[in-house]
Amino acid sequence: MSGANFFDGLDRDGRTQLGVPVSVGPRGQLTKTGLKVVYWSVPGEHHAIRHGLPIVDEVWATADAARLAGSLIEAVVVVDMMCAAEVVSIRQLRESGLRFATGVLDEASEHSLSPNEVRCRMRCRLALPGVRWLVNVPIYDLTGRLLGIADLIDLEAGLVVEFDGADHRGGARHTRDVVKEDSLRRVGLEVVRVTGSEVDDQGVVSSRVQAGRARAKFEPEVDRRWVARPPADSLHDRIEERAFLRSLDESVG
Repeated sequence: MSGANFFDGLDRDGRTQLGVPVSVGPRGQLTKTGLKVVYWSVPGEHHAIRHGLPIVDEVWATADAARLAGSLIEAVVVVDMMCAAEVVSIRQLRESGLRFATGVLDEASEHSLSPNEVRCRMRCRLALPGVRWLVNVPIYDLTGRLLGIADLIDLEAGLVVEFDGADHRGGARHTRDVVKEDSLRRVGLEVVRVTGSEVDDQGVVSSRVQAGRARAKFEPEVDRRWVARPPADSLHDRIEERAFLRSLDESVG
């Protein structure tokens, strides 16, 4: 309803329909197939109208979806995908005062592009506690040539983790992946890959990234033949600017 495309009402298999969350308040009663009934009240400031329907606003919807996600990993997926749609920022969620499970907002990123990328990152976090993973970071050589965008990178070790979903199976995409990996390796980065069928297997992911980090060079920055330029954390500013422009349009209208 708010334009977050990954929330399509289907489970991870892409076929099973999920119940539509409906809040009836602590004393409400409602049973109907196709609904996910919750019994918490929604304060008036979080009410909204979209396409003529009464719904909760994006901040409350994110908190609700994270609360209903069932695990830390899936709650982080919720937050990351709402940020990917640019309808909320992590700063907004922190400042909202709404409750999130411990660690959810600390683990979230505003630079993720797909749910399985998030799951891969969270598996890597469990495999290597304390390692700081940066998300979707452009990597350049010392002449300024773009070598590729690393799905995940551990700057300290010089370790890149690439997630290969179903869209990586085609010939052209596979060729680009091979060229990208070769370019990253040529400047001294270690690269490991995780596929969509492996992303839920903590043992497989742990073994692979731990082995990759053991092979990594841990070069000091002065000796590196590569430069990482993490994307700017500007999502909150963009959302604020859009809200301001909308308010101007509404006042003129």
